[in-house]
Amino acid sequence: MIKSIIYVLVGILTALIGWIVSGTLGVILYSGNDMDIQVIGGWAMYLCIVIVVCTGLMLSKTKKD
Repeated sequence: MIKSIIYVLVGILTALIGWIVSGTLGVILYSGNDMDIQVIGGWAMYLCIVIVVCTGLMLSKTKKD
């Protein structure tokens, strides 16, 4: 039970760090736009990467016929 809680806390911490880093990268990459567009663009990139990685992990763990 304790191990599961630790995994959840590490996952949440990793997600928060990724969210902050992606917002910062969005500000750097989209420097010609308004601040809102920069941060939202960075967050959108982060979410796309997370979706692709998680989908790949789930598909790799499925049983092959």
